[in-house]
Amino acid sequence: MKYAACLSFLLLTSFAWANMTSPVQEGDRGLKSITSKEIDIIDEQINISISRAFQGPQIEVTYKIFTPKSGKQIPLLFVALGGYSTQFTITCNEQRVESQQIPSSWVNDNPDFLNGFSEAWLFTKSDPQDEIFVDYDSTGNEYQKYQLYELSYFEVDLDSGYHEIKIEYGAVATEDRSDPVKKYELYYSLSPALYWKSFGGVTINVKSEISTDSLSFNIPFTEKVNNHELVFRIDTLNRNFFNVSYHPPLPKFAAKLLAFGNVNLALLAGILLAIAHVLWNRNYRKKSTRKFSNVVLIGSFIIPILILWIYVQSFNWIDLLIGRHASAYHGYTFISFIFYPILVLLYGSLIWLVDRFQRKNKPVSE
Repeated sequence: MKYAACLSFLLLTSFAWANMTSPVQEGDRGLKSITSKEIDIIDEQINISISRAFQGPQIEVTYKIFTPKSGKQIPLLFVALGGYSTQFTITCNEQRVESQQIPSSWVNDNPDFLNGFSEAWLFTKSDPQDEIFVDYDSTGNEYQKYQLYELSYFEVDLDSGYHEIKIEYGAVATEDRSDPVKKYELYYSLSPALYWKSFGGVTINVKSEISTDSLSFNIPFTEKVNNHELVFRIDTLNRNFFNVSYHPPLPKFAAKLLAFGNVNLALLAGILLAIAHVLWNRNYRKKSTRKFSNVVLIGSFIIPILILWIYVQSFNWIDLLIGRHASAYHGYTFISFIFYPILVLLYGSLIWLVDRFQRKNKPVSE
């Protein structure tokens, strides 16, 4: 019995990593820019590049702006993306510009600073821990609040007239693991454009290594350049987000195994193991006349463990067939081992009856 318990423990360690956290791993919601009252955004162009694995979509946002005054100024604020996205760079008129974190001391030293920005959602507070603006989700409900220390800014010396600001970064897609195959979603917030001095339109170019026929969008495209490139022209804002989603297809063999079922796989394996056990015991009975069979005893403890192990591991085997897009979200499947004593009792009783029959019907040796 102690050997069976040790084997059970060793098998458990191979899959005790299962978790029951939320099946949705939230990505970022795109660049959240806050515009200065002193500038006018004439046009925004968003280039989205999607890899074959839908990992780390690359975002390039180009703002064409007009400022009526000259001198040093801060044309845009944005939510610091360090917690989500990577490779964040800013260029103004093709010159690299460094972004800086807004110091909390600005609340006291420069209390009117936020008044220079036009968002209706922006609030002036007396404490840097206070929420200064609210972001909204795709349905218009409050999604997240931000504090002053979560904002970044950049300062440039601009002549009056037209300029180009480009921002590039690596985005993080949302992953939904509710199904055996992950579903990916990329969001880009359009709501900041509601607060421009004048809305000049937004153009979104999507270039994808995945065929665009396999992607879903919440906005109809304006032009299909080819099977890997689409253009979206937005002249009227009636949505808070632009959304791209991708649900990879399920491999055929993995689909068949899922349809057959993990329990059925374990039962099939149990039947094959039981047949092998019976044959092994029959050979043992040809040589032994003992009342109790060591083969029956050993198998009664080992085979139930193997059946449960195969059941739990079948989830991982299907994940291997699915590949990189497997959700690997199965919960605490190893809890099925609580049924081990019951299986030992049931299987042991059954195999004992088979052994009894084999012993009584043992052929007479020549």
